[in-house]
Amino acid sequence: MIFAAGEVFIFNTKTWEQEQHFQSGNSLNYLTLDASGKKLLTCGKYVYSWDLETGKFQELKGHKSSIYGAAFHPDGRYAVSSSYDHTVKFWDTQTGRSTLALYGFKDELFKTDVLDGGRGIMVTETQGVVHVIRF
Repeated sequence: MIFAAGEVFIFNTKTWEQEQHFQSGNSLNYLTLDASGKKLLTCGKYVYSWDLETGKFQELKGHKSSIYGAAFHPDGRYAVSSSYDHTVKFWDTQTGRSTLALYGFKDELFKTDVLDGGRGIMVTETQGVVHVIRF
């Protein structure tokens, strides 16, 4: 994958032919694939959840500032994102709705990941604090 100015290009690594192209808003801060390799999350001003088989996407709106981290739950349907607005949001990627938001972080949030098969998350703040939240 190559990305610039919000664009994502997916190439076949055997032939180096471009297979897909997505426009993910005006900026792209981070991207990640689900475990199956069939879904993609892109982050910038918004989070986009892409179905790579159909090319369809859901725009996940709700953060009030740039998003720098996102991760899929192992089932691929749910995702989590972290933002410079000091919030973590949980998403249903099929409906595009936020199902839960976490507030109260001191600094801007940077990266996030799903832990222990979906039983927790890790979130980093820009000043170096790491939060591990178990469910």
